[in-house]
Amino acid sequence: MRHLETLQAIAEERTLGRAADRLGYTQSAVSQQLAALERIVGRRLVRRGAGRREVALTDAGEVLLGHGSLVLCRLGQARSDIEALGGPRRGVLRVGTFQSVAARVVPDVLPSFAARWPDTRVELREATGYEELLPRLAGDELDLAFVELPVAHDELEAVEVLADPWALIVPAGRRFVPRSVDALDGRPMRAFRTCRRLDRFLDERALRPEWVVRSDDNGTLLGLVAGGAGVALMPRLAVDRDDERTVVVELDDAPPPRRIGIAWHAGTGLSPCAAGFVETVSSVCAAMSP
Repeated sequence: MRHLETLQAIAEERTLGRAADRLGYTQSAVSQQLAALERIVGRRLVRRGAGRREVALTDAGEVLLGHGSLVLCRLGQARSDIEALGGPRRGVLRVGTFQSVAARVVPDVLPSFAARWPDTRVELREATGYEELLPRLAGDELDLAFVELPVAHDELEAVEVLADPWALIVPAGRRFVPRSVDALDGRPMRAFRTCRRLDRFLDERALRPEWVVRSDDNGTLLGLVAGGAGVALMPRLAVDRDDERTVVVELDDAPPPRRIGIAWHAGTGLSPCAAGFVETVSSVCAAMSP
């Protein structure tokens, strides 16, 4: 494990001296660790440039570090899980989230969770869309992640916590306000770029809106509508309800709600503090209005 930690430090610090400072070793100790690892592997792992202090990994070094990083990550998770068993509830919980959940759900979850698990620090890792979080969750870079269900990933398990209805967002004062998705056929529209379920729903109804903007940034879509540049079809969780420049219109035949869930790696299961976080999220979401 020390060999892998040394290789990781060298790769990230780019010099043996900085790697030694980070690990609390002497530079000669780092050189010895590296030499021992290269003997074990039978390949050169680090390339030293002529006359330059900085170093870089060889192809073999990159391959080894790719596997070694997962091993080190799992070891760190094991340490956190063991610390969380019994006694003081200590450790770090790495949680992946995306825009709308981070803005509307997480702020209520964190204080409630902190009251029950005061010695567990929650580290939030935000992504534009939930699909960016799936490989990080499967690769054990995250302990938990908010996702949209269903999740087509054999290594992950998930539980549903919230149904998020779709609505039409229009500029305040707009005269024509459609109440049916059929009225959107052929009209200029804005919506999420990576929302295959929405596209499938519209295709099944043979509806062809004129897609003016497809963006995964909530602020971009809402800003365009607020500025008078048409309407947007968005989940309610992504809407800023305090923005008086826009109006939320409930559609009579809206697409099925987004199913928001929280997922974890099936192989590692849930540590006590992770299970406590899931329970807190479920409780907070149950109290939210649809």
